[in-house]
Amino acid sequence: MTTLPISHRPDTPSTSNVALLKKQTIARLLIQCPDRTGIVSAVSSILSDFGANIVSLDQHSTDPTGGVFFQRTEFHLEHFGARRAELEEQIQAKIEAPYTAEWQLTSANTVANAIARLLTAWRSPACVPDITAFLPQSLRERGINTGPRRTSSSRPR
Repeated sequence: MTTLPISHRPDTPSTSNVALLKKQTIARLLIQCPDRTGIVSAVSSILSDFGANIVSLDQHSTDPTGGVFFQRTEFHLEHFGARRAELEEQIQAKIEAPYTAEWQLTSANTVANAIARLLTAWRSPACVPDITAFLPQSLRERGINTGPRRTSSSRPR
């Protein structure tokens, strides 16, 4: 099996970020709101209306009466990147407003997201190892700016 350089893999960032965003198909929706009846149904209805397939769903309430509800939903939606704005409008209208919800919608399947999380952790004062060693050589050759790294002596006290 031949491994393509990261710049040639279809699910990785390239010079055409717009095209990449339109190809994304797995998304993650995080919701937090006061617990009440109908939240899961509302989310499922919106996703169903868009033709999305839920591939993973986790939910939790701190208390069945008066608690805080948390939900993480991962779903497959063809052309998620191209349809994201329309989906966000529906979430705002049918979830945020009626349920007083806070939410976040992100792509869940791009290398770019993984690298961004990795670099964020790397800049954290709690992360001591040099994780840039784990980045593919092709990214290091492109001059990816990892920013200043905090060391134990530069950590805030």
